[in-house]
Amino acid sequence: MKAEMRWDYLKEIRMNNKANEPHIQPMSLGMIGREENDIQQHPTGKLFSYLAGICMITQVENESPQPPNEKLDPVLVALNSSRVLMTYFKLSMEAVVKKLNTASSVQELNLPNICEERLEDMLDFSPDLLVGDERIALSFGPVKKPERVHVKMQEYQDEIAARKKHASIGTRSLSGIDYVLDWMRSTVKSEDPYVLYIFYQLLKQSPHFKIQRVKNKFQERGKDPSDKNPTNVLINLILLYPPTEECYQQTKLSKFGPFEDSRVGEELTSCEVQLTLKDFHTIKELQHIYYDVDRSKDENFILWEPIFLSKDTLEKKDPSVLKDLN
Repeated sequence: MKAEMRWDYLKEIRMNNKANEPHIQPMSLGMIGREENDIQQHPTGKLFSYLAGICMITQVENESPQPPNEKLDPVLVALNSSRVLMTYFKLSMEAVVKKLNTASSVQELNLPNICEERLEDMLDFSPDLLVGDERIALSFGPVKKPERVHVKMQEYQDEIAARKKHASIGTRSLSGIDYVLDWMRSTVKSEDPYVLYIFYQLLKQSPHFKIQRVKNKFQERGKDPSDKNPTNVLINLILLYPPTEECYQQTKLSKFGPFEDSRVGEELTSCEVQLTLKDFHTIKELQHIYYDVDRSKDENFILWEPIFLSKDTLEKKDPSVLKDLN
């Protein structure tokens, strides 16, 4: 009965996504570059200038910064903003994970939804359901590659043209790039579905994040046979301006100006965390070995990029996920 209850909690990771549509980046990326001097004229004002400034300061070494009267590439602005914010994103996610992993009991976390339950119905952490030595494991992906962003931008732009997505919200015009929410990505995995539910509750309490959208694919299992990956909860988060000066100083944001108390809680950017169970994650990683081969239109791709051989020496090579299984 207790095991079944742990699975039932996994289905409770949800929110009313319709209530806060459209799900878009807080910064108006789609309006960048439409007019001369658009840094100064942009309706998001101070936040836009701040992140656009990051873009110009963090140009690749040996490149000259763009003069302020030139139009900016919105992908470049988002890319460099994400590079700067990645440190803060990691620190914020690690703080939530640490809180869960170091708690002596679920009750110690003082989560409202849990405290309301009857004592006899309360579940606690299981000492047997661990990933390594921890209840939960956290990993991060690289910042989203520009080439993949351009593909998604066009897909979203087509949806806007077909009126499947909003073309504007208030006075803000929207384009495809505004709907790209996963520049910064992370994965949380556990052996215990109940722990994933507790992690979600902690995310809701975090001063670093605001929940933007939740897609619980565990709820959809079996409904769509064509869905190859119905084994995760995909959560889009809005990363908020650091809550304290101490936290601010630990991030790269401090290089671009002093901490401003009036900006605490300001929406900076959208990011993503995927919640999954360890075995499902392993299966996905095994499938990913063949992902590039399956997606490529070049029939010789496997010769250019061999999977089980070194492409330099043709010696046998096991993908890292197979090494982890051993």
